[in-house]
Amino acid sequence: MILTRLQQTMEAYSYCYVKKMITQNFHHDKTNRYNTVYKDQPSLKLKRRSNFRQLYYDVYMNSLFEYDDGFLGDDKYLAAAVWRALYLMEDEADIIYIERVVRYIRATLHFLDKIDTEVLLERGLDNWEPADEIVKKRLKLGEI
Repeated sequence: MILTRLQQTMEAYSYCYVKKMITQNFHHDKTNRYNTVYKDQPSLKLKRRSNFRQLYYDVYMNSLFEYDDGFLGDDKYLAAAVWRALYLMEDEADIIYIERVVRYIRATLHFLDKIDTEVLLERGLDNWEPADEIVKKRLKLGEI
């Protein structure tokens, strides 16, 4: 969501640099998680490393494409993206939960739009509002 927000206001070169840094941090986090999971099992670590990397990469890339379409489209496109990426096209996914995720994403994007780009890049987010608080504020203002 932050990349979507930054893409709207940054020059292409700057945006690509920030996107690269975020992606590198994502992969660093992935490696740390992998090493934590298989810390005590070195033989399994070697066998599963390539599968783990490929799975993480596939999920990451799929999420980028799915959510990008959803963010730019209306709520039905975002709901479809949530169903495909988050619920993995599960037939038993409850539409109420998907609708809540869509509301949360839209409210969070609205929250991020209010933050100045320079402040976001220099200081990051001091606090991330809980989903309930974001949605309550927007409902109160009649934005949802």
